[in-house]
Amino acid sequence: MRDRIVRWRDPDTAHWTAGLSRKLKGIEYIRGLGHAVPETYGLFPSLAEVSLEQLPPNVVLKPQHGYSAKGVFLLRDGVDQLTGKTATRDWLLSEAGKQADVPYMAEELLVNFDGRAGAPLDYKFSCFGPRIAYCTVIERNTITGHGDLNRYWYMTPEWKEVPMRLRWDVRPERGIAPAPPFLDAMFAMASDIGRHLNVFMRIDLYATTRGPVFGEFTPFPARGREVTPLCDLWMGAMWQGLEGCGNDESPEGRVPRLAAE
Repeated sequence: MRDRIVRWRDPDTAHWTAGLSRKLKGIEYIRGLGHAVPETYGLFPSLAEVSLEQLPPNVVLKPQHGYSAKGVFLLRDGVDQLTGKTATRDWLLSEAGKQADVPYMAEELLVNFDGRAGAPLDYKFSCFGPRIAYCTVIERNTITGHGDLNRYWYMTPEWKEVPMRLRWDVRPERGIAPAPPFLDAMFAMASDIGRHLNVFMRIDLYATTRGPVFGEFTPFPARGREVTPLCDLWMGAMWQGLEGCGNDESPEGRVPRLAAE
């Protein structure tokens, strides 16, 4: 993973999928495959440039190139769903801190498949091409601080608990993660996307009232850190070739390079 980070930061050695980790590029690519993506309402140079009055009352504000949900706000009728605070301009800027100065985007506020309030459940598929190693399910109850309020499950493709601890920094829930009625369709979507990428990639999807919806690509999950020795051995045994799938070319063979921007 450390080697990939170094290679992919260099446009001359980056794989063509490197640019897909940028949210807008990822959404554009998934839309081209015919899968569902959240609607984008607007792009802004910074959080300070966002005009809430010109956006729908239910909206997500997020950095265009962010990670780990930092600086993300889920607003329903002007109230942030994870803090219960009224989202005034001053409050948003204060909460975002330094993150407020980066480019922001406004997109559709997705609703969990069962209609529950708050953030929809996040289903993160760790894929080697079309092969899915496991799925991380996150019930996100907070974004800033108090990460122990979030809940995590690690599930096999057969929807059983992964029989080992995968990360030191996260203590998983016991038992079976919540499964939407279209769970098979989510696995099929993740596998199809992975087949087109033909590299190791974490593919993040949401289970919503309109079915599985793409979230983002994560090429460096946790930057390869905090994994247990068993996880390192297990995932490492699946890794083939330079990028995880043996063959470094896309199955289509004609995908445009997106790494250099």
